[in-house]
Amino acid sequence: MMVMITRRGHGTIMKSLISTLKRATNQPRNDGMLHFSSHLQNDRHTVLYYYHGYPDVWDKPWMNTLPLLQGTAIHEQIHAIMSEYHKPYASEVEVVCEDHKYPWVGTADAYMNDEQGNLMLVDYKTISGTSFGFLDGPKPEHVMQVSAYYHYGMPGVHSVGILYLPTTPDYRRRWPEPVFYYVDPIGEDVLTHRIRQVEDALDAYQTNSLALPDVLDGVYEWKHNKKERRWEYWYRPHYSTMFCPWKDQEDDPCGCSKEEKQHIGNWYEYNGVEGLTVSDESMMTLIDDCPGYQRLINDENMV
Repeated sequence: MMVMITRRGHGTIMKSLISTLKRATNQPRNDGMLHFSSHLQNDRHTVLYYYHGYPDVWDKPWMNTLPLLQGTAIHEQIHAIMSEYHKPYASEVEVVCEDHKYPWVGTADAYMNDEQGNLMLVDYKTISGTSFGFLDGPKPEHVMQVSAYYHYGMPGVHSVGILYLPTTPDYRRRWPEPVFYYVDPIGEDVLTHRIRQVEDALDAYQTNSLALPDVLDGVYEWKHNKKERRWEYWYRPHYSTMFCPWKDQEDDPCGCSKEEKQHIGNWYEYNGVEGLTVSDESMMTLIDDCPGYQRLINDENMV
């Protein structure tokens, strides 16, 4: 049988295929529920989501779409493999908590038996190879998430673990191997306290729309500028500002993405300090934490 292939309308069809993929992958989750996976980390974003919803922006660049597709596909493939080779195995188990003022939900990746036949809760996390290089244990936000599943999910869990799965090489083009961490869940009282902090922020904003939680604090750090032969003191905004859901909106109700890096001042080994956004006197109070200054003091003390 001969199949006729024509180029007529191929551009429209291709755009439709791409749009379908992007829409299905990037469509924001505006279900009116609070999710353990995302709403315990940033009160400002959580409040705006709960009362206004995330913006309906799905036509994102492919570089933003592919990691989400990969994450979903990897989870589905793991579930298919584990369901066949590791029984009993329960995947994508809904977790609903009705113990608090607002509706909290989540989805536990998997429950299975460990080597001793005890019930184990496991969460799968895809991560870039570059980010994997900075991983020195389970991320605090992931520990918080699985702790919620531990306390509010399936009873009788004996152990909890997180499996990190690299999806790209690191900056040296090396592929790291996946790593599994056992997790000690945080106490239910600590988790409850954190949930109540979020709910208090929701209550406050409902009463007063100006009572939006503060932007999360960034970090202050020293960087060695070898070319200029100086140590520079910088403020770097919190990483979440790069992923603010409202950052590209004309009417941005959050504004956290407008925060910028600030070069605060310098320390020169033989020429003292230089304040840029603060006074020289203020810089003098900061240099004790400068690695170069500490090294200089240590060398002088050894003489």
